[in-house]
Amino acid sequence: MSQKILNLSRCKRTLQVGLGLLALLSLPFRAHAQSSVLKQALLVDEGFRVFTEETFEGNGRKCSTCHIPEANYSISPVEIAALNEQDRALVFAENVPGLEEPALVSELALFETKGGVKPDGEHAKSEFRGSMTLAAIDLTVRNSNPLFPGPFGPQLGWAGDASPRDGIHHGNRDANADGSIRGFANGAIAQHSTKSLARIVGTDFRFATDAELDALDAFQRWLGRRSTPSGGKEFGLAELTFADARIEQGKAVYRSRQATCNDCHTNGGASFGSVNNVNLNTGAEAERERLSEETGVCIPEDEGALNTPPSAAVPIAHGAFNIQSLIEAPRKRAFFHNGAVITDIEEAASFYFTDSFLNSPSNVVVATANLPGHCASVECLDEITPHALEKLGGFLRSLSAFYSLVDCERLIVESMDRLEVGAGVKIPLQHCGFALYDVRNVLRGAHLEPQPFAAIADRALELARIVEAEAQSEGLCDVSRLSEALDTVRELRDAIATTPELTK
Repeated sequence: MSQKILNLSRCKRTLQVGLGLLALLSLPFRAHAQSSVLKQALLVDEGFRVFTEETFEGNGRKCSTCHIPEANYSISPVEIAALNEQDRALVFAENVPGLEEPALVSELALFETKGGVKPDGEHAKSEFRGSMTLAAIDLTVRNSNPLFPGPFGPQLGWAGDASPRDGIHHGNRDANADGSIRGFANGAIAQHSTKSLARIVGTDFRFATDAELDALDAFQRWLGRRSTPSGGKEFGLAELTFADARIEQGKAVYRSRQATCNDCHTNGGASFGSVNNVNLNTGAEAERERLSEETGVCIPEDEGALNTPPSAAVPIAHGAFNIQSLIEAPRKRAFFHNGAVITDIEEAASFYFTDSFLNSPSNVVVATANLPGHCASVECLDEITPHALEKLGGFLRSLSAFYSLVDCERLIVESMDRLEVGAGVKIPLQHCGFALYDVRNVLRGAHLEPQPFAAIADRALELARIVEAEAQSEGLCDVSRLSEALDTVRELRDAIATTPELTK
């Protein structure tokens, strides 16, 4: 593998490019302004602006206050501790007493997600949940689950219940509250951006306009991975071959009957086999008492997906929550709806070999599937593959890094397409930089020694800094330079794993 690092210190603003830009901005170019590429670029860029700048005349919070772009559009106690005074005040909603529980925000990054006044005047029961990542939301929230009947569209949130329905937003009627991403946006505004607990529209906040909702919907669906070239949602693990033998062993653990990871996170995604958005009680809610003891704050019981019809095949009961994608998980620092694990993916994986999971309703599905039993401990896995948890974590990290590079590849291709229609490339290149930083951080966190793909992690960091600088340059990059960047990203991608679904 070549060690050359792409020299993208600055895109040249030559006279030729300058004249080209003048030509693009001339009247003949305006005839092409309605092209799909340009329209989509403008809509995504506007969505990013609304997400990161708009306060909706509320308490000062923006969507990005608790969904930080650089942190995979999420937030954890680690990020909260590093905030400046102004941003920290917004996260804690210090100007709206009673909106948040400070200890839960500080210790577990849990936010009030349901508190408010119902249409009948009663107060809704409090629920405290973590800030979810928005990565690949277009793939993971589609309503293809027969367990969710009705016209509600995507099942958003930890329990598929976060997008208000039937026109109600915390006591305020809104026609956009249809269970969709658009409905979710207005529900989040009413819940998190209000100036008071009364949540009076026009006084405490305003709902997003139709144009803002269109932009937010387009932007959030734009984030993260796309369907594979073959049309599948995720790359098939059977065909994905990793260059490190230990990672291949970790993949085998993941797909084994003893670990059963692939049963509920098929191909590493958020699908239960071919079905999306299944809510399962995995026992994470059982960790509530331990978390309450650690924080010194009583955490109310979270009933989870009680709105979902029961199923003999998939018991949900109390404490059932959406399956989350493991592809993005190693990039996070907080896991589960209640922050039950706030360290790394290895500890999060170890939860599934504890009594909390083994005694959970969802483990009954595995135990009664007429298949060999799930391991009752990490030591059980070690009998199959020594240091199985470390190798499992290494596999999940390598899979995540592979997808980050694939996503960066998509964003560079998009940037090249944008150049052809005169659209800005700042936002896609900026997000390519985020993906490259993720590659470095995820791979460098591996517990295996020596760390797998360490050289790739270092190269990704160097390239991330260069791409990030280009994203902030305010100039349009030369297509040939972006082509070089694309080749470099593909080189790094193929050095981690190869699959027949991708070609150079």
